[in-house]
Amino acid sequence: MKQVSYDLTNVIAMSDNDSDFVKLMVHTFIKDIPRDLERLAVAVSEQDRAGVHRYAHRIKPTLELFGIESFRHAAALELWGKSDVELNIKEDFLRLNQNLSEILIQLKRDF
Repeated sequence: MKQVSYDLTNVIAMSDNDSDFVKLMVHTFIKDIPRDLERLAVAVSEQDRAGVHRYAHRIKPTLELFGIESFRHAAALELWGKSDVELNIKEDFLRLNQNLSEILIQLKRDF
């Protein structure tokens, strides 16, 4: 049995069990998330709060929709981006990036 780090229950429910729609959503995820992660990485390295907020805010609901637990790291990044709170966001980004890299491999394998 393959171990997966995502849960498509919400995507399937949203699609009304339309397998073509689910595949489209997965392929969109595979296409868009790496680009957004790259932009988020630049914003994190530059300590660009507005950029971190923008890209974390952009990916967080998608991660929630796909049942990906690391949406919590995206939420922490988003919070940092819209506040003056001093946090070590690099750790959250590294965990988010590693987790999503593994999930992208799993989704490509499964779809």
